[in-house]
Amino acid sequence: MCGYCFEGYYLSGWQNGNYDASRIDSEGLVLGEDGFVAMGLVEYTGGDESQARELMNRFPEFALTPWVIMKIHQQNPLSDDAVRWVDAAFARQAEVRQRPDSYWYSHKDDYPRLDSFYHHARMGNWTSLVTLQLLDEAERFLLDIFSHCTYEIKEGKPEGEMFILPSLYRNKLSDVFNAAPLEVFLATELLIQFRSKSWVLPMTISVDVEVFFISYFPGWRRIVANHVFGNESSEIIETIGNILPLNTLKGLFFTTSER
Repeated sequence: MCGYCFEGYYLSGWQNGNYDASRIDSEGLVLGEDGFVAMGLVEYTGGDESQARELMNRFPEFALTPWVIMKIHQQNPLSDDAVRWVDAAFARQAEVRQRPDSYWYSHKDDYPRLDSFYHHARMGNWTSLVTLQLLDEAERFLLDIFSHCTYEIKEGKPEGEMFILPSLYRNKLSDVFNAAPLEVFLATELLIQFRSKSWVLPMTISVDVEVFFISYFPGWRRIVANHVFGNESSEIIETIGNILPLNTLKGLFFTTSER
């Protein structure tokens, strides 16, 4: 069973425009907290203060938690102490990022502006840190993730049905979604906020990569698809909509229905 098979279970937490992880089908819980954080946590980005505090209490050590709470704050401003919690979490991740044994440490010299941004970014200071060169580097980072794909022919169900699936495991950044998810989401957020029409966003979500069980990629793609469908032309939306997988479109339906 691949990661895409589990994606639908995490979307089962939606009901009447609200998301609650307690409604997830029991089959989707076999991957534990790691699986939920990777594939389901992004569904809380439209939440409120009480849900933000629930996430702070349940998942304080997961790198993606402060990003999710930051997204909640963008729609529903949080209390000052919640903001301080996010800033402290970003500061902790900045320390982790600079350890020689961290995943990002071995790549930081390739992306010096992003590295500096990650180190200094807090909830209220993004505008003062953003430059055109930083946004260019964020685009290059995302493009590098999806470059040099290898392609394999897979057998699906029903038996005998063959399809081609791109794989990134030979790419130098093939494991970045699991090893450094916060860095990917923050680079993406830079483009969403400050270069919302970036061609890189619709291009990258069109790549249907191989996902082994727990992966941050499906949730990331749902977030980017939600942005693309709200900001791009009808022609681009039609093109992307025809190639995105059903669960991505399903997640898009739930989040737009909430609004």
